[in-house]
Amino acid sequence: MTEPLAVLEGGGELPASFWELDMNNQLKLKSFVPLGMPFVFRNLHKTFNLFTMRKRGLVPIVYHMDFRSALVPVAFGSQVQSEHAVKVCRYTPSGEDAAAGKDRERLLEEIRIQFRGRRSMGDKSQLGYDERTGALEPLGTGRIVHVFTRPLAPPAERSVTELPPEMAHMQVHPWTEPYPTIDLLHETPPGFAPCDAGRWARHDAVWGLPNTDVNQHVNVVEYLMAGENHFTRMLHGAGIDLARHQMTRLSLIFRKPFFPGDAYAMQGQLLREEENTLMTATVHRLERDGGLDEKPAVGIRCEGTIPA
Repeated sequence: MTEPLAVLEGGGELPASFWELDMNNQLKLKSFVPLGMPFVFRNLHKTFNLFTMRKRGLVPIVYHMDFRSALVPVAFGSQVQSEHAVKVCRYTPSGEDAAAGKDRERLLEEIRIQFRGRRSMGDKSQLGYDERTGALEPLGTGRIVHVFTRPLAPPAERSVTELPPEMAHMQVHPWTEPYPTIDLLHETPPGFAPCDAGRWARHDAVWGLPNTDVNQHVNVVEYLMAGENHFTRMLHGAGIDLARHQMTRLSLIFRKPFFPGDAYAMQGQLLREEENTLMTATVHRLERDGGLDEKPAVGIRCEGTIPA
């Protein structure tokens, strides 16, 4: 009898291109998705043939993403290496969770990714030219939590609690930490004080077909980019020098999907503690009459620093 597979491991490498790097040769946090997730999906499909799950309408959908940068400049055109570890977990509500309304058992897929790359040794005036001989260093980390679901089924049939047959030889680990929520995501460390961003604290927009993917709703990376952009707007409103400010963390909780034609409002709170910045933001559905759905569909957290 084959032993259950506790963790699925793998990795790969892709070049640090124009899209991945900012003007300081540092990886943009949203680029951690295209640099790491293709190898995760390739490994999952090769090992478990997840396309057969999709054919039955069952998929792991992103619920939580958390990317953190080491702020290391990367040699343009060099290879960014990623190593991933995937495990399946079962969340069983505690008595306290059930009393708070989080009473559903969930089957989760937790992915952790480590990124490494060659430190840039070039000068900005060389416009990306680099000998690519810098030391291989950690660039950052990613954590992604998927929830197994049937997104197109009636609400009562969407929940998945049993391991799909394609993944029958994966070990199911107990989820041993608090279930990620927007409230936990938005917890503020001591010492941070609010910054007034003025009219830039809220932004209204509309999702369209170019924002969607094959899962039949707005792609989760769109929320990451929207979060980055709102952080930028709020920093601008607070008078912070955007040419110096560097993002160190980008994280979200995805609760409810948006579709083409859905209007939304993003609103946030900006805080600062000396050189450190923090934005906690939520994305809300906007009704045609201008009313705001009070319950957020997405929660976002952005962190940054202003080097001396």
